[in-house]
Amino acid sequence: MAGGVVVGGSAAIATPAGAVNRFLLVQPDGVTHRYDKRHLFRMADEHHHYQAGQERVVVGWRGWRILPLVCYDLRFPLWSRNQQDYDLALYVANWPAPRALANAAGGARHRKPGLRRRLQSRWRRWQSAPL
Repeated sequence: MAGGVVVGGSAAIATPAGAVNRFLLVQPDGVTHRYDKRHLFRMADEHHHYQAGQERVVVGWRGWRILPLVCYDLRFPLWSRNQQDYDLALYVANWPAPRALANAAGGARHRKPGLRRRLQSRWRRWQSAPL
């Protein structure tokens, strides 16, 4: 379909095994791909409300290999490590209202240098880790 786009997002979905936090990626022709969040955020008791996904999914679309991931999966680089099997890691995330308000008021400015250092450090460890 010329000019079509892929639409993605996440939703809480009921399954026979229990609720999951599911990333849905929908192609213009209606083909729907899904990924269930693997790493549940225990500090928010997600493990009491959702089942963890078990499968790492790579979706092909227009020559791109896309790895869909959800929010807290970002904290687990071995799960998202590129083993030459994807071109784009696509994360969806939910920022709680208190954090969104702090960011809007400029409250996050002081955290950015520390965040940048942590991400750079993780990137170096991730790149040097054996497969």
